[in-house]
Amino acid sequence: MKKPYFYPLSALAIFLMICLMGGEQQSCEPTLCGNGIIDDGEECDYGDLEGCDGCSATCLLEPEEMVCAPSGSFEMSHITMFDPPHEVTLTHDTYISPHEVTNAQYRDALQWAFDKDYVLASPESSIDSESGEELLDMVDPDCLISFSEGLFSVLPGKEDYPVVEVTWYGAACYCDWLSMMEGLTPLYDHVTWECDVYGTHGYRLPTDAEWEYVVRYDDERTYPWGEVAPTCEYANFYDGDYCITNPDGTHQTVVGSYPLGASALGAFDMAGNVWEWMNDWYNKLSENPQTDPTGPVCGLDHVYRGGSFGSMDQYLLSYFRDKGHPSYSYHYLGFRTALTF
Repeated sequence: MKKPYFYPLSALAIFLMICLMGGEQQSCEPTLCGNGIIDDGEECDYGDLEGCDGCSATCLLEPEEMVCAPSGSFEMSHITMFDPPHEVTLTHDTYISPHEVTNAQYRDALQWAFDKDYVLASPESSIDSESGEELLDMVDPDCLISFSEGLFSVLPGKEDYPVVEVTWYGAACYCDWLSMMEGLTPLYDHVTWECDVYGTHGYRLPTDAEWEYVVRYDDERTYPWGEVAPTCEYANFYDGDYCITNPDGTHQTVVGSYPLGASALGAFDMAGNVWEWMNDWYNKLSENPQTDPTGPVCGLDHVYRGGSFGSMDQYLLSYFRDKGHPSYSYHYLGFRTALTF
């Protein structure tokens, strides 16, 4: 599913072409954005390398709908955890979706992929047509997406709830579908499931380090909202009882329902509601300083983060990690997307 990546002509070459052809820039003074050519709708100056300002150094518009954490360093993990604290430096700005992916968003992308023959579907399940991996367990009663006569639908009223019963493969595939829908490069190899994390522009799952960095930015806080112990005002979790019980007996909430619990950068539900798949394979973290870590090259389980509606407060800690097999799906596990410029 990978697409070839065509590098643009150099800025100098295009500048000369414009001059020779008598184009609009009669002054022969090229207007540049970072290291490339300015595109329609971009307004930024040559050499603009400032992070999270709406213009990337590669002349692609930075997505306004995503939360941006500027490149930097932080201490990952905590002395109370199984994993040793260690310094992590991220040399790229991290863009992450402000909400967990919803049923409506997943349904729309899944329908697009099915129509393009990237997905095989039945009322029981959806399957990646290249790898044969299950993406969404639709036979499970907790799945809120169904399939009939070539169309996917969401249970009415559940459109803005986080998608669940999605496997890690289903989360990775969604990222690739989104990339292709927006003209970016799909990053996952659907045979090995390796991901070109920092190779080019495309959607993917957050790395373990990126997710924690966004949650703890920029004061290494204990919870997304700070140091205050969790209550049902800040997150949807299990505080001796469920914070929310819906009329149908479920406990999820619409994404973004806890504005007091948002991170400093404006990401919602990074503690509680549903756990979130990470890109990384699970392993004990290194005690040595790391730069742009992407986790082990292989493993049995993938990391997931953030706790859910059924988690007690210790699972909501910004540095708590758990794991699950990539082919498993649960009613308390979803995901959000990431993008790197």
